[in-house]
Amino acid sequence: MNLIKIIQSAIFSWKLVLKTWLIPILFILINCYFVYTFYLYRYETFSPPSALTTSSQLVMSGMLAYLLLGMWIVRIEESSSMSELTTLIHHGYVTLIIGKCLVGVIYIIIGQIIIFTAYLVLFYGQPIFDYFYFLSVFKYIGLFWSGSFFIAFMIGMLLGSIIRGKIIYPIILLVYCLLIPINYVFLQSFNRFFHISLDKWFNLGEPNPHSAYHALYGFSLEPVHFWKKLLMVAVIVLVFMMLFIKKKVLYLNKKVILIGTIILVLFISSIIEISKDKQLLFEDSISLIDYYRKYDKNMLNEEQNIKIENVDILLTPKQNLELEVDVKIQNAGKKDLSKLFFTLFHEFEVNQIEIEGKNIDFLQAGDTVEVLLNEKLKVGQRISLTFNYEGLQTNLYFGNQQAIYLPNHFAWIPSTNLAPAFDIVSNQKGLHRISHKYMEETKYQLEINYNKKIYTNLKNQTKNKWSGSSSSGITVISGMLNEKRDDNKTYIYPISWEESMQELKRFDTYVNTVYKQVTTLLSMDNIEKPKYVYFLPTLNISDTLIGESASIDDQSIIIGTPVYAEPDRNYFKDFIDDLTYEIIPAFTTKDLPYDKSQYEFNSLFNCVYSQTLNKQMGLNDDTGFVNHFINYNLTKNEKVDSVLDGLRNWLKTDEATDSQHTFYKEWYKLVREGKSWDDLNNLLNTYNR
Repeated sequence: MNLIKIIQSAIFSWKLVLKTWLIPILFILINCYFVYTFYLYRYETFSPPSALTTSSQLVMSGMLAYLLLGMWIVRIEESSSMSELTTLIHHGYVTLIIGKCLVGVIYIIIGQIIIFTAYLVLFYGQPIFDYFYFLSVFKYIGLFWSGSFFIAFMIGMLLGSIIRGKIIYPIILLVYCLLIPINYVFLQSFNRFFHISLDKWFNLGEPNPHSAYHALYGFSLEPVHFWKKLLMVAVIVLVFMMLFIKKKVLYLNKKVILIGTIILVLFISSIIEISKDKQLLFEDSISLIDYYRKYDKNMLNEEQNIKIENVDILLTPKQNLELEVDVKIQNAGKKDLSKLFFTLFHEFEVNQIEIEGKNIDFLQAGDTVEVLLNEKLKVGQRISLTFNYEGLQTNLYFGNQQAIYLPNHFAWIPSTNLAPAFDIVSNQKGLHRISHKYMEETKYQLEINYNKKIYTNLKNQTKNKWSGSSSSGITVISGMLNEKRDDNKTYIYPISWEESMQELKRFDTYVNTVYKQVTTLLSMDNIEKPKYVYFLPTLNISDTLIGESASIDDQSIIIGTPVYAEPDRNYFKDFIDDLTYEIIPAFTTKDLPYDKSQYEFNSLFNCVYSQTLNKQMGLNDDTGFVNHFINYNLTKNEKVDSVLDGLRNWLKTDEATDSQHTFYKEWYKLVREGKSWDDLNNLLNTYNR
């Protein structure tokens, strides 16, 4: 068996396939279908990323075509009596099979070129120009389209080599149902029985067929998907080798044993890589909501007054996020401490905690880490603790080789705010992000082992190193992002949202107006206009609460939208009023000490004031968020009903449309001071006279 014979076999198989006409016609039709679908996405809906991620029907049709193609290429050569001829040639059968594989590879490569070229022609410069985006498109097509087609082709060949008769067609259909992106329809009951996601294991296509493209994260190109396909190829090759040995067309010798060993090593390596902890982009917010619904709110935390003076962070995004965080603290309380309590999101697994290089005991339960000190921390005493931890699975926040989203309000570094990272609030039982932003001036040093552009609120010192002081925590962001400068601001946004940024002037005017209104009317003189404005997808499809997407620090603001939103040229014209309801809480209530009992009280102010501000800015506010919050989020009782009656009367007055009215200042003062519904009712009675 040599290369020349394999090439000759491939040429023969290629000519034989062309003579049938069936396979070439099927190949042309399937690729025309792909190109036509891209055309529709270009001129009907204009959604470049969704042309790939939500087009699972294309992958499904391609997989069926290549399953049949693999089976037919075996049957065609059998009908031409090639199997009899191969028995007379040394390694003839094996050579013929490898030649057939080469034919399939050629078809798939040609298909990859056609698909990518069509995508490039239709979407390049419309208005996406970014090289890295189209590189990710090429990888995505190669992994989830061409890679899936190749495996389907090999399975078709394998089945065609083993099974005779028409029984092969229902078997191919069964295999097809196991491998397609919507295989969960057939495997749900098996998932529950085996307590494992069999649909995820067998799915060869888009891993999130019903989820929108995540514009910050990009396509799901995590290494595990490559390893899963390599595992399947290794299994198919091993089965082929056993088939060759059984048919006595391949005999055990040093070369065969070596090849078999290599394939076996790839098989084992793939299983090991697939089994490793990793962060994948998939819809899991329902499980997060269930977790916090059952969260133990009665975890014992001793009162403590700890001041964080310095934080040194080494962040290593691999398949999972690895962190080493050195925290210098001072006991600023009035009593000695034998234990220290911190909040850290529960998906981070703490491996060890050290003080001056010595391991100390700790307990991790839920979002709480309890550090057991060997010696009491005296009043005024300072110590440095080094936390070593890794993890993160949720797709609300992420950190791996592909993208990073770690905003300042998220408990991704040890926090002295002992509330959990999330809570379930309001009558709607929605997922609320609790701010763990450290509000005192603190020195930060950040080092990231990463080769992509990093955005953070610290100053860049050298390559991959940042440092500075902040009174609003630390934010780290990286992903499929672009940026534009306008006046003294830098706008950072996803590459695929380039179309929406054609209206940058409108957006800039809006941001400036919001800042002016909030800082002036609510007496927030300490807040300056942002130097950086992030416009990002930060909300999950399961997020039902208003005001969860935005956050601020001392020099930037993150303005969030749902992941499923695809802003276009008209976004800042038609939907900009929605953003006000997200931005206002970031200024007014997000950084207040967390009190679950005050959530609805605070949120009512945010909704009403956002509505008033939209009218003040001349925006056509048709969101209905105020009525929705009142009808679905508020827990009704006699006091709340009385407030709502008074509020309705106030909103009917001409004064209510003036966002500068002193009523809103006084109401916000009640919010800041943690007052009750009775106090708001009294305030409304005063202004409704």
